[in-house]
Amino acid sequence: MNEKKLSNLLRQGGLALLMVCGEPSDIGKVERLCGDSKNPGWTKALKYEDGRLLFLYSTHRSISENESAIAVCIGLARDAASGSVIGAKELMRRGICTPTDVDHSRLTGNYLILSVDKREPRACLFRSLAGSNTLYFYQGQDLFVCSDDIRLLFPFLARLELDAEALLSHMLFRSVMGRRTYLRSIQRLEHGHRLRWVSGNIQDGLVQTLETTARPELHRLSDAEVDAFGEHSERMIRHYLEWLLREGGRAATLLSGGIDSGLLQHWINQEWVNGTQPRSWSYRVAIPEFDHEAQYALEASDALQTLHEAVTITAEQYPHLLRRSIEIAGAPVAHESMPCHLALAEAFSERFGEISHVIIGVAGDTLHGMESAKRLLQIESLGRIPKAAWLLDGTARILGPVLPNKAYGARELARWLRGEKDPLSPLNPWNAPGLFSDLPLALRCFGPDAVRRAFVERRERAREYLHPSTLTEGIHTLCLVTFVADDQPVIGRLYGNYRVRVLYPYLDWEFIQRIFTLRPKLRYCVRGRTKPIFKRILEKETPYPNVDKHKGHSGFNNTLFAWMAKGPLRDMVHSIERPSFISKEDFIWKIDNPDWFIWNLLTLDYFKRDVL
Repeated sequence: MNEKKLSNLLRQGGLALLMVCGEPSDIGKVERLCGDSKNPGWTKALKYEDGRLLFLYSTHRSISENESAIAVCIGLARDAASGSVIGAKELMRRGICTPTDVDHSRLTGNYLILSVDKREPRACLFRSLAGSNTLYFYQGQDLFVCSDDIRLLFPFLARLELDAEALLSHMLFRSVMGRRTYLRSIQRLEHGHRLRWVSGNIQDGLVQTLETTARPELHRLSDAEVDAFGEHSERMIRHYLEWLLREGGRAATLLSGGIDSGLLQHWINQEWVNGTQPRSWSYRVAIPEFDHEAQYALEASDALQTLHEAVTITAEQYPHLLRRSIEIAGAPVAHESMPCHLALAEAFSERFGEISHVIIGVAGDTLHGMESAKRLLQIESLGRIPKAAWLLDGTARILGPVLPNKAYGARELARWLRGEKDPLSPLNPWNAPGLFSDLPLALRCFGPDAVRRAFVERRERAREYLHPSTLTEGIHTLCLVTFVADDQPVIGRLYGNYRVRVLYPYLDWEFIQRIFTLRPKLRYCVRGRTKPIFKRILEKETPYPNVDKHKGHSGFNNTLFAWMAKGPLRDMVHSIERPSFISKEDFIWKIDNPDWFIWNLLTLDYFKRDVL
């Protein structure tokens, strides 16, 4: 064990949970380091009859023990019957969590639970579906160690080696899939999975899926049904705010000005009872490409009457934020906006005590209608027509001289229909979501067989959670259980490094179940309008700006590519070491013409050389 490295990591304050079962000398070192007054936390050392030792250290507040077990709850576990937040002590008293099982059927919320037996070496871990917290673990010959901060595992490994299987996934999707991480020896607990650890043996399986959600009940969007959906969601938000008041927490909403964050802020306003003006924050990248995002946030704040503040990120600040984000995450960061979350977290820390929790409205689109939903529905319908692509091409030729926009749309649909039949096409609806790469170059680097396997693996992983009834439902599920659910632990780690907790109400199991009472054709797009319920509630109950105005995503890829070519990221790009999978000619061309492929290389290169 690298004692110096562990000591340095502990001083950064990023530790959440650490469990070790191994040699007495290692246990003693860990116990001494975690017991340092500079690293205050809850500690417990156990010795079992077979001579095995276990040490538990946690800085999470929801931790409890009785005569037979210890339990830790990370995130918000809520009683499925009453909706109220319950902590580790109550989970143990009710028998919901034990060292052999977690009865997730009695819970809702978004959480991670660990229960450790004090009498014999065994433990049970469970991560709720779309859980925004996860545990990383390493199993060695005489050692088992796990933490919700992957960096805390690094000192226990003799060598830190990249997982070769993760490289292709990273270069295609900016992330790795399933139980795998970027490091060969470290695995993670996936969402919806239960892991049982017994005397060094691991049993890991998927036990909570979208198949267990309530089946469709609502067949039309009447005013009464829309009102009922809003009232149900408001009650859920009430439980979050009641818990915050009891904990003495001070919360702010991340308000981007989009439909998801706007509706979340509206529901918070409806249940806000502490007598102060609700607070909201946003980040603003100081570039023209981001001006619309900043303006939408201000308009939303004005309409919803929040006390709003924005953090500005300049081009000069961005490289440092990127490097620091990768260091804190202990992995390459995916989205270009992730360093912006770090800027927010740093701003909160500079004004210590003002904000302890940030509420983020992520996942509303993957649950209730991405911008692509309209096109997906068109592909579904036209795909039933023989030779539809050929007919659309003919229509485009006729309309071209008089209605060029309509002709363009027809040609685009024809291309998507052809792409659906090609398993390696970037226009295949199953491949397009989350594909951030130069696909022809990826095919040259890794070969068509490997790329095809990566696409198939990603699709099959989504189908483990739900057998979709429509193409549209399948694509939305794919996005929910891949990059949305996988990115949130990273964002949570960035805020958590500064003692700020992140809450994701849209990833609450209760909200997900409620969404799935809607038939897919009502859930995602109705009469060409995405997020139909969200927009109708905002229209009816708030003076929100035009809800059908297209806000776009919170990224800035055009500027990012320019920064890599000639701006503040150029030095980082030109210092990338050429990996063996790419030819010298392709590498030189890409360095001079950066895109997502180079972004993926950049984050991976910095992680490999400067973090590992």
